[in-house]
Amino acid sequence: MGGKTGWAGVDWEAFADSAIPGWRSLPDSHEEWLDGRDVEVLAGAIDHSSEDWRWLAFNMNLEDFGEPPALVSFRGKLFAAGDPPVQLSGTSMDLQAGRYRTGVAEWVPVPVEHKATLGSAIAWARENVGQQGRAVSSGRRPLRGEVEDDPPYNNKEISCWRWEIAKRPAIRLRIELSAHAAVAGWLQRWRGGVLDPVADGWAAAGGQVQWHRARNDPRMRGGLEIGTLVTNLAGWPKARRPAGKRWQALFDELDEERVAGIFTNAHADDLAGFPSDDRWGEVSVEARTVPTRPGTDDPRRIAAKISEPFMRFLDCAVLESLVDSALATLPVTRGRVAFDRGHTFGPWVTIAPAADLDDTALESARRSGVFERIVDKPGLAGDFVWLQATTDRLRFTTDHAKAVTEFFESSGLERLREFGVQRFFRE
Repeated sequence: MGGKTGWAGVDWEAFADSAIPGWRSLPDSHEEWLDGRDVEVLAGAIDHSSEDWRWLAFNMNLEDFGEPPALVSFRGKLFAAGDPPVQLSGTSMDLQAGRYRTGVAEWVPVPVEHKATLGSAIAWARENVGQQGRAVSSGRRPLRGEVEDDPPYNNKEISCWRWEIAKRPAIRLRIELSAHAAVAGWLQRWRGGVLDPVADGWAAAGGQVQWHRARNDPRMRGGLEIGTLVTNLAGWPKARRPAGKRWQALFDELDEERVAGIFTNAHADDLAGFPSDDRWGEVSVEARTVPTRPGTDDPRRIAAKISEPFMRFLDCAVLESLVDSALATLPVTRGRVAFDRGHTFGPWVTIAPAADLDDTALESARRSGVFERIVDKPGLAGDFVWLQATTDRLRFTTDHAKAVTEFFESSGLERLREFGVQRFFRE
């Protein structure tokens, strides 16, 4: 059988068909997917003393999940056979191709009477293959099925998403502007209130910080890398390396409409020197004040993201302070602060124009119990209302998100509903 020839001249389709059966064609239902009787299911004992296992544990964020006795290959997915089992991000195809360092020397087939379900295959491997090492930590990271991080559309019916390690949660700020505005002052406040404290905190903890790595500079292992992209008026991004006074010069280019946007990102690198979003997430800010796609919905905006692990370096009040600054100095039309767990994405805070909420709607919001905190905010472009679902961001759940959107819908506030949940509800 011939197929597409890809990297290194390998016919991947033919290779896939000759590898573990069933890896490429997922069944139509979740129940059928969990039935492994028609495919080969393999288990392999882990050598916890091997460099390969240490590599796997670090790069798959398994440190909190102890030292499981075995790995299990089930329908083209790899699982650490611990309690609970954890789906790894690679596939059995990676395993067969030798691109996966596992610490497993030999793979054995799971007996047919134990491979009808993933649970039975995992249980058999735990009892019969390898030795359990260090136990699972009581403070381990949650799995996606434990934090309601459902995948979109029909993927929840055909994949084992619930056993993946949940991504680090993050807060996302988005503020839309009615016109071009001078955002240099706000960006400097962001840098002083967020980016610099994160870099300083990382360095104080003993980590390396690399500002604006050039193309030929060596990558750091386990360091914090900070980079900046500038989008020109034609919409093309280009890396820039501001430092010292050049930060202000770069921000002035945006204010003078010589560039369309600026994006700065800080992320931690893994042991190979590549971005490790699953481990730490990122801290980023974007300012786009000149539309580069005329005739499309490309609003002028400022946006930011702070992944939860980086919050340890920050004053928790900094986010609201930055919103207050934006409202006071920029022509804001609306805004939101979303709580993001990966696939689920909900409106933790809605920053609504006061004009959109008449006295009846505002009183209804106060009496509804949907919002734990409601605050009036003055602004350059008019007054706003800060509608906060929970005072603690980590308590914000799917139920809170649904309550917020249902309130907006029942109150006739469709504009706020659509803005707040544009990426949350997936039917």
